[in-house]
Amino acid sequence: MSDKIIAAYVRISTDKRQKTDTQISDIEEYCSNHGITPKFYIDEGFSGNNTDRPQFKKLQDDVFKGRVSKIIISRLNRLSRKAADGMKIFDEWLEKDIPVVSVNESLSFEGPTGRLTRQLLQILSEWDQATRREATLKGIAIAKEKNPEKYSGRKTGAYTIDVEKIHHLRAMNFSIESIAKTLNVGKTSVQNHIDRKAATD
Repeated sequence: MSDKIIAAYVRISTDKRQKTDTQISDIEEYCSNHGITPKFYIDEGFSGNNTDRPQFKKLQDDVFKGRVSKIIISRLNRLSRKAADGMKIFDEWLEKDIPVVSVNESLSFEGPTGRLTRQLLQILSEWDQATRREATLKGIAIAKEKNPEKYSGRKTGAYTIDVEKIHHLRAMNFSIESIAKTLNVGKTSVQNHIDRKAATD
């Protein structure tokens, strides 16, 4: 009999209104219905914007040491809010032939079918990202028409850059050049603001 564990991962965000109980009870119900006794890895009070979480790191350590036979989560976004990070995590687990089950989304990632499901999710994610980019650009174009003076470039004695828009566009994977062109500012200025944020994160 295998001595590997079935892992259940739970992440509660920094939003204090959210409860871990729902995630845990949903996973426990799934496991009870399938005769499974999982080992829980629970990160409480952590954002999904990065994977620097103690219990997630412990799970990954057990994964790469070959101790985990299956991973159960309540929803995909419990792993990461960033699609690219989530896909990378799935790839690493699938490469080790570790099945992944998302209880509330009725998704199972296992073998060839699991890889196909993962590929479809990536396509949908890229589609959603492209749609949001298009909507953002359309919104900026409309704003330029309504307030052309705001987007007419830098005037002598004036230096205003919408830093929030820079970070928003960057989070949507716009290139430095695209951001500079969209906001009508210099590429160096855009890069400086991105570097400053990276240094403080």
